[in-house]
Amino acid sequence: MKNIMLISLLLLSSHLTGLSTVWTINNSGFTFTPATITIELGDTVSFVIASPHAAREVSQASWDANNNTALPNGFETAFGGGIVLSANLKVGTHYYVCIPHASSGMKGTIIVQNSTGAEDRKILISNYSLAQNYPNPFNPSTTISYDLGEQSMVTLSIFDIRGQEVATLQKGTQQAGTYNVQWSGINGDGNLVSTGMYFCRFSTGSFSKTIKMIFLK
Repeated sequence: MKNIMLISLLLLSSHLTGLSTVWTINNSGFTFTPATITIELGDTVSFVIASPHAAREVSQASWDANNNTALPNGFETAFGGGIVLSANLKVGTHYYVCIPHASSGMKGTIIVQNSTGAEDRKILISNYSLAQNYPNPFNPSTTISYDLGEQSMVTLSIFDIRGQEVATLQKGTQQAGTYNVQWSGINGDGNLVSTGMYFCRFSTGSFSKTIKMIFLK
């Protein structure tokens, strides 16, 4: 795959079991995706971006001016991304830019709110499952949800009706929890796919399931 997929990932998990809530920010060319996210206090953010890019927190004035001057005590990732821990994400708006591409307008915001409905988010996952994507048919994006009963090696891929792989949305080890992945009909080359039926296959070491999805332009 030439480009990182346009996905936003939310892991909902129990604070009682020590699992954290993680949001993932990717890139498509010189754009962070999603460019703005709203999270709750105590969440963490993972930047999974191409190696030429690195995220740095800046002041709002620097952000408005497409400047990469670091905000004192602000967060910063290595080239290729990294984890921004909850300790670095206080309530309020965090403005960040790509260190080498701030002047090109590659930037985003993370809005942190006080936790609400925490009890509703305390969940215990005991098995594996893949839900039907919603909405379906979809345009411009759809959400794919799956549960992990325990830490697992996960592959979540999209295939066309000919059985050719279109995109890989997730590949790697993940902790137990419920994950929601958004797909915007973008293939691994960063191009919009054609209208039609697609298949999403979710697999772990002990579980596999495929669902049908319809993309409309």
